[in-house]
Amino acid sequence: MATIPLAFILLKDARLPDQEALIQSIRGRHPDLQCSRSAAVLSDGATRPMLIPVGNHTLTIFLVPEPVPSDQQLWERASRLWPEAFRAAGRHRAHLAIAVMDSAKSNAETKELGFAERTLLTTALVGAVLAATPGVVAVIWDGKVGRSPEMWLERSRSAFAAYPDQPFALWTEIVPYRSGKTIGAYTVGLSAFTGREIEFEVDGLDQDTVTARVAQLSAYFIATGLEDGLRAARCSKPIPRSIIASWCSTAIRASTSGRSSHSHPSMTDRGDAGPTRSFPPQSPGIIRC
Repeated sequence: MATIPLAFILLKDARLPDQEALIQSIRGRHPDLQCSRSAAVLSDGATRPMLIPVGNHTLTIFLVPEPVPSDQQLWERASRLWPEAFRAAGRHRAHLAIAVMDSAKSNAETKELGFAERTLLTTALVGAVLAATPGVVAVIWDGKVGRSPEMWLERSRSAFAAYPDQPFALWTEIVPYRSGKTIGAYTVGLSAFTGREIEFEVDGLDQDTVTARVAQLSAYFIATGLEDGLRAARCSKPIPRSIIASWCSTAIRASTSGRSSHSHPSMTDRGDAGPTRSFPPQSPGIIRC
């Protein structure tokens, strides 16, 4: 599994955030985080990163004056929750690469962050960068999940919230599909936390129910780890309906798709496409429920 999550902030124009505005954004959104001004001074056109000390770690921001490589599948997944995803991504001309690194001054008493802990801190700081940077059109989390800046600004405020209120929808995708009369769903991005993805397929359930169950399992595994989660017969706390609703994409309009009102716009139909088109992708790293 990866140890350092990476976020890309997609921009209309190539620019770094103002350092003072960023520090004020961090302090305003997360008062418990101790941050300070960086001694590094960037000249015009410099390729060095902006470094902001945050506690015993360092917020690292690289400006890349070109678009990220096109990823059709990423934006297709994102459009299930965010119908304007393709259009928004097409407007970006540069991006920021955001990561939280261990400070060079860390001593033996400084606790090294695991992936989940580093995710929480990175999520909080990405939200602060968004609030201090004009012209943001989209955010990509760990190369797999695309979300709107509005969703990131709202959800990242809860970066350090305990289960079930952590903003797991920023880190993972839930992709619904249909196989004959059976509706299922699988995750993208959960494996970064647990080493496994989830595939859930049960006859007789509608999409909202399937999506809600996968969301609940995802949040629980992120909070408890895979081994503890698998030992639990069920989650001890329900996911709040507001969070489940964010995954249930029945509200996404299909007015531009030309589909029948009986065909869900966010569903991928397995049909009889054969082994070359398997949804979800078959992998030994999938937990099948």
